[in-house]
Amino acid sequence: MPSPKDIPHLIALLEDDSEMVRENVISALMSFGAELERAAFPYNGNMNPSQIKALEELYRVLRLREFESTWLNWLDMEEGPKALEFAFSRLAYLNYGYSQPLLEELLDELTDKFYQNAHNREVDDLMSFLFNFEGFAAPKADYYNPLNSNLVYVINHHEGIQISLSCLAILLGNRVGIELFGVNIPGHFMTISFSNDQVRIYDCFNKGRPLPNETVSYLVRSMRIDSQSIETLKAKNHEILQRVLQNILYAHARNNNQREMEYYQVLVERLQGELKSRGLR
Repeated sequence: MPSPKDIPHLIALLEDDSEMVRENVISALMSFGAELERAAFPYNGNMNPSQIKALEELYRVLRLREFESTWLNWLDMEEGPKALEFAFSRLAYLNYGYSQPLLEELLDELTDKFYQNAHNREVDDLMSFLFNFEGFAAPKADYYNPLNSNLVYVINHHEGIQISLSCLAILLGNRVGIELFGVNIPGHFMTISFSNDQVRIYDCFNKGRPLPNETVSYLVRSMRIDSQSIETLKAKNHEILQRVLQNILYAHARNNNQREMEYYQVLVERLQGELKSRGLR
C-alpha cells in the first residue's frame, strides 16, 4: 500500500501515456480512502490543471463513499443538537471534503467569540451576537445557491437561508448552554425557546428578533396547539433534515445541475424510506 510520501510521484503518473499505468495510479490513490484529500493537500501548489481535475474526480468518488457510509448515523443518535450537528457536518463534508475547515472547528471559533463578546447566556444575547455583532443575514444575491444550506459555507460567508441560520443558532446555542429548538411554521422555519414558562419564537431572517406575543398566540391557535401540547411545536431532527435536503434539491433543480439534482433526489428518497422503516413517517 502506498504511503503519503508516494503521492507526488503518483500524481505525476496520472498523465502517463500508458492507460494501465494510469489505472494502477488511480487504484493506488483510491487506497488512501477519505484521507486522500488531506494527504494530497501539501502538493496542491505543484499540480497542473489536468492533475487537479483528475484528483477532484477521485475526491468526489471518495467523498460519496465516506458520506454514504456515515450519513444516516444521526438517526441512531439521541434526538437533539448533537445529532443535528453531525448531520450538517456530513452534508458539508459532501460538498467540501477537507478543503474547508470542518463545521466543528468553525462552531468552536464562534463559541469562543461568543464568550468573549456576549455578557449573558440568554437567547437575546445569542441572537444579537449572531445577527448584529457577527452580521449573519439573508443572502444578498443568489438566494437559490445550494450552498446556502451548507453550514460551513454559511459561517464562512455570513449568510444563509432561514432554516440554515436558524439551525446555526440552535447549534451555537447548544454549545454555550442556551436551549433552542426548530419550529416548522408553514412557509417559514424559526427557532423557539421555552424558559420561565414563556414561549418565544425568534425569526432568524429578521436579525433573530422575537415575534410579538400576540403573533405567537395567533400561530399557536392557527396550528391548533393547546397550552398542554405546545412543545409539539419542536421540530424533530428528521423533519429539519428532510426540509434541508428538499431545499438543496430544489436549488439544484433551479440551477439545472442535473447530476446533483439526481443525487439529492436519491438522498431524499433514501431518507424517507429509512424513516418509514423506523415508523417516523
